[in-house]
Amino acid sequence: MKIEFDVTLQCNFSCLNCNRHSNFNDLKSPLTGDKRVGVNLYENTDVAMEKVKQFIEDVKANATIDRIHLIGGEPLVHPHMDELCDLIREELWGTYVKEILIISNIHPKMLKNNTLDSPENLIRYFPWKRMAFIDLEHIIGLSHVMLKVMAAYMEDNNLSPEEFIPEIDSLEIPLGQTGGLPPKDTKLREILEGTYKLPKGDKRVQFSFFHGIPVINYKPLSAKAEEHRCTLVAPYDTGQEVLETCEVPNHCGINYSFDGYWPCSNGSAIARLFHLEDRYRRDTLPDSITEWDGIDENGVATIKSDGMWDLCKLCQVAAKVPLDEKDHGRPISISYRKALGLEGNEKVSDLVIDGHKKKLAKNPSFNEEV
Repeated sequence: MKIEFDVTLQCNFSCLNCNRHSNFNDLKSPLTGDKRVGVNLYENTDVAMEKVKQFIEDVKANATIDRIHLIGGEPLVHPHMDELCDLIREELWGTYVKEILIISNIHPKMLKNNTLDSPENLIRYFPWKRMAFIDLEHIIGLSHVMLKVMAAYMEDNNLSPEEFIPEIDSLEIPLGQTGGLPPKDTKLREILEGTYKLPKGDKRVQFSFFHGIPVINYKPLSAKAEEHRCTLVAPYDTGQEVLETCEVPNHCGINYSFDGYWPCSNGSAIARLFHLEDRYRRDTLPDSITEWDGIDENGVATIKSDGMWDLCKLCQVAAKVPLDEKDHGRPISISYRKALGLEGNEKVSDLVIDGHKKKLAKNPSFNEEV
């Protein structure tokens, strides 16, 4: 089983097509211009550290979790993301869970406070002793290779991570050890500093970590906007043909958020808005994904089953031919209008909000020594 852990639904962006509905944090009403749209569900979505500790115990007791994505919202704006990562790294990674990744937009304006690991902190935090039990499959390219190179160097020279740190300025990596991915710089420090510091157009492979956990950006926001589905359009309203099955619970994972466990992340956002909590929310981590009626042992949901239809009929991921935002703008269908208290309002028939802009939140600070 896999888990997408929404550590917060706060974000440094407010994207209208967000499938977590993080944009509801500051979405303005088209009627008044200042009243928040919908019920104020997202006033505080930062998962408390007590719940993080309980989540860790749930994962240990379950013993079937292969992967955890720390995601959001934007996970790096969680005010205690440093402590959260330290706990999950030390308690779970390489012992109970093979793969842990942070999924972030890695936006430069958010990283001015040196949010990501310096080379020193990467070496200090990464769980080298458990490396043999960690799945590195999604730590791509040069990052993957360099972790193995550094681990081998410390072992060959009998160095602890702290003893290895003074050597990173002088150590050069032979091109033959970079897995066919020669960097511009062969000095270890330059390789470890990561692409967020590189000039525009530099295609070096990303090497970003936070408290020793890889930080991945699968796709920039500009690319997502080009192909994103219209989040607030329900196939049920628009007569769209739906798929027979959905693999999101298996492919992405079930969801854990500030308010409990859900069959998937898209579903958690929908269920909150449409008051489907009693049907889909679980307070504790299920022993099996099949505890949600309509999902089989492989994590595949049958969309029109009695167990999933109330949720899937409201989700664009269920549509056989998706309505892409670039083709249809940002429509909002009748079910969503009713849920948001906007039924009968013709002004929102074409756009959720006219001219709603992306906003950047205050940079996070973790009071780290860099």
